[in-house]
Amino acid sequence: MATLIVQQKGEKPQRYDIRHEVTVIGRGKDADLLLPDISVSRSHSQVLKKGKKFILSDLGSENGSIVNGRKKKRYTLKDGDEIQLGKFLLVFEHKTEVEQKARATGLDSYAINKREGFLNRVSATDPKNAKSTTHLTPDLLSEARTAAKLIDHAKIVLVANTDHYWKPGDAGLVFGQGKVPGKNCARVIWDNKAHVIEKTGGMFSTLKVNGEKTKRHLLQDKDLINVDGTNFRYEV
Repeated sequence: MATLIVQQKGEKPQRYDIRHEVTVIGRGKDADLLLPDISVSRSHSQVLKKGKKFILSDLGSENGSIVNGRKKKRYTLKDGDEIQLGKFLLVFEHKTEVEQKARATGLDSYAINKREGFLNRVSATDPKNAKSTTHLTPDLLSEARTAAKLIDHAKIVLVANTDHYWKPGDAGLVFGQGKVPGKNCARVIWDNKAHVIEKTGGMFSTLKVNGEKTKRHLLQDKDLINVDGTNFRYEV
């Protein structure tokens, strides 16, 4: 079986088994392997299974697909190849059935921090985490798809005129900047799973969510936001 070991700095490595003829990798909600970070294009690259070969193709991504330190538009993968996609690093593994079973029984001993080159620089710094590999379960992929949906569709709507709205995406937004009305005393940020609104102004500024004063709030659909007297609604 062919597998991609997904590594992001500071996180445990995760395993994604390649089971389909075509596997699209990106941060868009329709990607098969979803890597939710702005450094990854919505449809970044794909792995094509052709007989016993696995071919990586870049899909016109902004940052490119880098294999073993070199940018590639099309590349036939080999066991141990290191693929950099934005802030993520994927290690391609193609084992025989016997090797795969042997590896599965000793999953915790997979020492990703012993690999050389770029992977060693981006791997989890905690040795305990670096040697622990988890599987990308359907639940985890579902969470990633939900996050991608929020990035694509969530918006901050001006209650006084619902034709005016702003999408925070994963870059966030600041009230009072970029044509968003209100004083510069609050902002919406993306915390990798959801949008969060934070108060950034001083003691004379106010931030309320659903009528309650707050300094930080995890936003949910239909939340009513008041920034120094201006009303907004968070909608998905």
